[in-house]
Formats: sequence, structure tokens, C-alpha cells
Amino acid sequence: MRLKGPLKNTLAAGAADALSRVLGFAATAYLARVLGTSAFGMMSIGLSVLSYVVIFSSSGLQVMGVREVAATPDPRREWAGSVASLRCVLAILCIVIAGFAGFVVFGYSTGWLLTVLFVASALPMALLLDWYFLGKGRVIAVSASRVLMYCVYLALVYALVTSPDGILWTAVAFAAANWSAAIFLFLLFIKQVGTIDFVWTPVQWWELLKRSFPLGMSSVLGQTIANIPVLLVGALLSAHETGLFSASMKLIFFILMIDRVFYTLFFPVISRYRDMHKEEFPRLAELGVKFVLSVSIPVFVLGEGFAATIVAMVYGGGYEGAVAVLRWSLPYFLFTVTNTVLMCALYADHRETEFLRVMMIGTGCLVLLCALLSLLLGVEGTAIGLSAGEGLMTVLLFVRVNRSISLNLRRILAPAVTAGLVMGAGVLLTSTTSLFIVVPVAFLCFVIVLRLLGGLTQDDISFFRERFV
Repeated sequence: MRLKGPLKNTLAAGAADALSRVLGFAATAYLARVLGTSAFGMMSIGLSVLSYVVIFSSSGLQVMGVREVAATPDPRREWAGSVASLRCVLAILCIVIAGFAGFVVFGYSTGWLLTVLFVASALPMALLLDWYFLGKGRVIAVSASRVLMYCVYLALVYALVTSPDGILWTAVAFAAANWSAAIFLFLLFIKQVGTIDFVWTPVQWWELLKRSFPLGMSSVLGQTIANIPVLLVGALLSAHETGLFSASMKLIFFILMIDRVFYTLFFPVISRYRDMHKEEFPRLAELGVKFVLSVSIPVFVLGEGFAATIVAMVYGGGYEGAVAVLRWSLPYFLFTVTNTVLMCALYADHRETEFLRVMMIGTGCLVLLCALLSLLLGVEGTAIGLSAGEGLMTVLLFVRVNRSISLNLRRILAPAVTAGLVMGAGVLLTSTTSLFIVVPVAFLCFVIVLRLLGGLTQDDISFFRERFV
């Protein structure tokens, strides 16, 4: 059975996802300059609250949907309708609760109104059928919806937001962009699959919630890791420092497009291999770790070396304080992409409960570290706590995965780390040279050392090519 898509499909999906990230980042950079650090920090808080609402309203249904659709040759259309209906009901309920809670805490204010407008985007996000298309391997459709969304968002932001006084329009633009993506995938589903029935089936919904609960809790904890540091900075420090932290994290989330593209392609494949080619499942998991380290370590090294240049180029003046925050946050990027592979392996192996336990321990430690270090070291301490907490989770996940899948850590880590150190030394020695020379030379050093040490063998490349290209 052919489980891979053609090369042009893979490249198109990756390019489309990268384009959507570029468009979204362009909007973020523009807003950071126009709004200033304080208003930009307020907007980031609104987006963080929205992230929690979306996670509670999806309750793991999206991840479960991808896995179930990928593993089922012909998933029923009625099942998709039940999932979509449940997500809409949960979204409306969460929007009402979030709006009421915000009013009780903050009263009627610009901050409350901004948060409510952002939270309203949870409804179109609940209607997104991206999980169905990902499970079916139609990643181009999902990537196209994201490109459409960010095109709409970027256009509206440029048209509507010209000063800090226009901050409310950022939420309006975001909601309109999400509606455009939801409608696009909805119409595509109707064309390719048929009409989708929104039905009231509480008994079936309850069964779906019970099955998706471990996945949902893992998603909640994942969003806690991504968003609680922003909320902690806002609560413990100042709006200015929130803006600095948010600016650095936007850069981190931008390069995490690597993580997004990899998850989109890797999770459906490893889920199928777990059920259909179980003997190759451990090899695929190990190769996934080796691949993401081969891509993410060079990005990490270059980010550390040129953090000041990147911040100045993207945000201009007023964001110099974000440079140190970015440098301390980059290990979080490295650990996150590694954790994605380990998460995919556990999810595909139907061990989501084990992943949830690790997430609970890791998230608790991360939140505690961020809070304590924020008070002791300011916004840089928040970044240190974020990276340290995510690193602890990587260690715990390796231990958990190794209980059933033997991952040779020495074979995986030693070549990649050594190549990264050689690359870092090269960046330091050529730091005064033009970036156009430093970057390719540094990458070349990394690749040569990695291949010499067997970090990615020809067998690894052939195995990867046969299943993904």
C-alpha cells in the first residue's frame, strides 16, 4: 500500500505553509512597529486568552480526528458532522465564559473588549475542517487555507491599523481571516465529500469527549507552555516587558514553521505505519528525531549568533531589550521540535495517557520556573524558565518513549551536537563577515561534520525518501 504522497505534493505543502508563516510574521512585525511595545503586549495577551479558549473548545478532538481519519480507509461523513457540531457548541460556551470572566476581573475597558473580540475567533476556528484533510493526507488544501487566512489578515491589518488607537481592529481582522479559512475548507469538504450535517447528539458527543480527553488535556498543557509565560509577564512585570517578550516569541513561533510542516507530514505517516508496518515504526521514530535535529540545530546556532541583527531588522528601534530574551528562548525552539517527534510516536502508539503524565509534570515545572525567574531576573528570567521547563520535558519524553521504542541517544545526539558546535565556532570566527557568506559557510560546515560522523547516513536518507518523497 502506498502511504506517501508525490514529491510535488510535499514541496507544495511545505512552501504554502512557509508562505503563510511569512505573511503572518509580516503582519506581526507591522503591528509591533505601529502599536508600540505596550499595545503590542496587550494584543498578545488577547491572543493568549484566545488560544486557551480554542484548546478547551476543541478538547483534543482535532488531534483525535487526524489520527482516526488517517487510520480509517473510509471515515464516515456523519462522524465528521458530529465532531464539527460538538466543537461549535463548546466554542460558543467557552466564548461566553471567557467574556463573563474577563468582565468580572477587568470591567468594561479596552483590554476587556479587545480580549472578547479576539475570543470570538474561536467560533470560525471550531468550524475548521483542517483535521479531516490532514488525516486524508491532503495537506495542500490545509496549507492553502492558511495562506488565504494570512493574506486576508495582512491586508486588513495594513488597511485598518495605522496607530495604537486602532488596536481593536487587530481582533476584527483576525476574526475575519479565520472565517475566510473556515469557509474555504467547508466548501472544499462539500465538493469532495458531501454536505456536512450539524446534529444535536449529546450521547455521541459524550463518547467523543471521553475518547479525546487525554489528547485534550495534553493540548491544554501545550498551550499553557506557549501562552502562560506571556500572561505571567503581563501580571508580574509590565506591558512594556510583555511587548518585549512577545516580540521575541513571535520570532520563535515563526521559525517553528519547521515544526508545523514536519508535524503535518510526519504524524499521519507514523500513525499509519504503527498500524500497518509495525516493524518499521521504531526506525521511523528515530529517523524523525535525527531529521529535526539536523534542521533545527543550524537554525538555533544562527539565531544565537545573529539575534541582535534579526531583532533590529524586524522590529526597528525600541525593541533592543528583546535580544537577550530571544537568545534565552532559542533553546525552547530546539527542545520543542524534538518533543514534537516524541509526541507523534506516543500518539501513534495510542499512548496519549503517558504523554499527558509527562506534560503535567513538565508544565508544572515550567510554570513554576517562569514565575520564580521572572521575579528574580525580569523578562529574561521568563525566557530561561521557558527553555529549562521545555528541556526537562524532552528528557522525560525520551525516557517514556524508550520504554517501548529503543532510541539510540548516542547515535542520534552525538553527531548532531558535535556538528552544531563546529558550526557555532565557524559563526564566531566569521562574525564580522557578510551574512551572505557566513550563513552558507556555516551550514556547509554543519552538513560535512554531520555526514562524517554518521548523523544522517545514506540509508537514513533513502529510508526517508522512500516514505515521504
